[in-house]
Amino acid sequence: MFMVSSHPGIETLIEYRAHCKVRTTYTDSLIGLVDKDGRLHPSFLQWGAGTGRLSGRAPNLMNIPARHKKLARLVRQAFVVEPGKVRVFSDYSQIELRMLAWITGSAVLLGAYESASYMAWVRGETDYEGFRRGRASEPSTDVHSDMTRSIFGVDERDPDWKGKRRAIKVVNFGVPYGAGWGLLVSSPELRLPEHQAKSIFQDYHARNPEVESTRKRLLAKMRADRDLSFTNWAGRTRHGRRLLWSTETVKGRLTVGEEERSMFASVVQGSAAELTRLSIVRTYLLQKRGLMPGNSTSTVHDEIQFDCDRSDVRDAALIAQREMESYPGLFGTVPVVADLEVTDTNWADKKEWKDS
Repeated sequence: MFMVSSHPGIETLIEYRAHCKVRTTYTDSLIGLVDKDGRLHPSFLQWGAGTGRLSGRAPNLMNIPARHKKLARLVRQAFVVEPGKVRVFSDYSQIELRMLAWITGSAVLLGAYESASYMAWVRGETDYEGFRRGRASEPSTDVHSDMTRSIFGVDERDPDWKGKRRAIKVVNFGVPYGAGWGLLVSSPELRLPEHQAKSIFQDYHARNPEVESTRKRLLAKMRADRDLSFTNWAGRTRHGRRLLWSTETVKGRLTVGEEERSMFASVVQGSAAELTRLSIVRTYLLQKRGLMPGNSTSTVHDEIQFDCDRSDVRDAALIAQREMESYPGLFGTVPVVADLEVTDTNWADKKEWKDS
């Protein structure tokens, strides 16, 4: 059902392209960017991406391959930890979907992220530590898996569970921004038949009617605004001048469609990016005051990385997690949660970390 293609040559071409991209983008270029101490110093760009997410250059760590398991692991093995140190990865959990829940009021998404311990913290009935301890006994949230079970009527025992869940992830990260069922047909990883793609697409909108209605409402509001703009919760404004382009030509329709997708993506992805930026600043200020036993080294999308001494791992991890999660009530009933991973070898070998 989830074959790449019925043509025997397509899979080979896709694999060849993946290897060429890794070689030209990373293998051949990273060596020349390493300084005399063996370190890379990428530049992070505030508005390098139209949606407001951080991007980078020389190199762009945001584009380190992730989908190709073998190649992704090989590239990440090149990023090693200094001997005697441990790298802590504090990564926002499903933050884009959490922002989507808050912005659209989707009943399904809000229900998925419901947390009694979080609301107790918001109401002042407990503190952050109470929230952190309380959520440990609450059901874990995986919107992709929940939706896979609901739409396909299967569980993790299904032989094609991973493929079906991957299809749902494509939907969850594409359809909210205006992508149609063709996304599932054209995706190199999926190549779904049209009837199945349409069915999944329709099921998504039936389950989450608030997403499309919110997208249309916000785009209408942007068009009515003389500045054709949207300002997110942190005060950053994005202008969509091409929203009023004529749609009488194919080029015009494609341009307007692209602008609509980009503007709504800036509403959701940009909101998540602002949260990561703010947390980077907050943790950095703790470092400057000597209250964080580690040094931030990098950020990749919704993740902040820290290096610390082995003896300081617990303190560094919990402080980073606390700073990234301490926004009670900012996004209504939706808590923001950071997952922790650590490694003392290289990026590819990071493992989940939990307080014992």
